[in-house]
Amino acid sequence: MGSLIGFIFSLLLQWYVWVPLVAVLGYLTWRNYRTAEHIEASEMSLLILEIPKTNDKKELAAEQMFASLHGILRDRKELKESGGWQEHISFEIAAVGKLIRFYVWVPKHLQNFVEGQIYAQYPTVQIQEAEEFPLRATPSSMLPTGPELIPILASIFRSWETTSTDATRELLFKLRVEQFHHAT
Repeated sequence: MGSLIGFIFSLLLQWYVWVPLVAVLGYLTWRNYRTAEHIEASEMSLLILEIPKTNDKKELAAEQMFASLHGILRDRKELKESGGWQEHISFEIAAVGKLIRFYVWVPKHLQNFVEGQIYAQYPTVQIQEAEEFPLRATPSSMLPTGPELIPILASIFRSWETTSTDATRELLFKLRVEQFHHAT
């Protein structure tokens, strides 16, 4: 057994093993830095969505909005032409006090397109551009993750197929209840 470990160790120290390994790791590091520089150089915009309480749109409107936003996804040929960079959009939900806020991180050059798609499905929404993300996570404001969150998510996904309720509304309600219990 000791000779096998010695053989493997001596094999790993051979130049023909570690030189390709160093080359691959060097290439991956270079590619990671190039992507990081591109991300830092790109201008992003944070949009705050204020949806009126009288909103009567159902989940189909959100589904159609996300389907239309899927149009910015590039295929392999377009990715090669653009240097391999795919734009990202982030939709975020935050509980601020007793309100639920919606935020959208979007690249500056796609801001008008994204706003247009949101307005197409939700004409009464108010969209404002924020200077910075207004929330700072503190341990007392964070929701539980891991085992504590599994029963909540499991009940939501279980009810998704068996009922016709709005799963998003149910998720937000359960998260709000959990946040209240966690804060007290």
